[in-house]
Amino acid sequence: MIPKVIHYCWFGRGKQPYLIRHCIKSWKKVMPEYELKCWNEDNFDVNKIPFVRDAYKARKWAFVADYVRFYALYHEGGIYLDTDIETLKPFDQFLDKPFFAGTEVRGVNNKYISVDVSTFGCIKGHWYAKQCMEWYHDKPFLDKSTGKVSGDVVQVVATNILLPIGYRKENKDQQIKDVYIYSNQYFANKENNPNRQEVYSIHYFDGSWVDGKHGYFYSFARKHDLMHIYRKIEVLTSFIRRILAFREKK
Repeated sequence: MIPKVIHYCWFGRGKQPYLIRHCIKSWKKVMPEYELKCWNEDNFDVNKIPFVRDAYKARKWAFVADYVRFYALYHEGGIYLDTDIETLKPFDQFLDKPFFAGTEVRGVNNKYISVDVSTFGCIKGHWYAKQCMEWYHDKPFLDKSTGKVSGDVVQVVATNILLPIGYRKENKDQQIKDVYIYSNQYFANKENNPNRQEVYSIHYFDGSWVDGKHGYFYSFARKHDLMHIYRKIEVLTSFIRRILAFREKK
């Protein structure tokens, strides 16, 4: 059985914005009997491997968490949640699975599909968590030839490890050995505008790792702790665009 422990990461010692505080509060409300464990500089050696060390030096906290999530669950078992995940229902029904995760569906026409390890759980010592963790052990943070992060984001790493043994990039429930991958209606992408009675959690994609310019309103919201409002507007506009696109097809 997966232990009733929710692991999350908060590196950099910065203040948690409203959206993050709201999400963590939802975990406590929905699953009050679960223990919460925050991984940070006080209980994890950021110099453990070169990937994490260099990501930390570059202040890329999300990439530090990419490794630490697997380290935490491999060594202790439990459930990992990104801090921008709001929980709506208890995860109790998944605790008898050796490993469970969701599906991420993004991009134009939902073309991008991958294993979603922003929400996942496993028993202590699980082989898949170990393989994901060990992928980072011999990788530099940045690829010298491209200047980009080695292996891309954590979802790509997790997906590429599972593909050779039967995972299909499809938005449906799948079982690969003792790994259970659920459709994104369980641990939903925010773009899906899900019926809250049918899902367990919503991922708001806070995007704290994203570089570059994303417009005035994005920058303003990030600077003034208004990302929770920005994301709600983003969901609404996405919903309106889909309605208009549907009407145009008629």
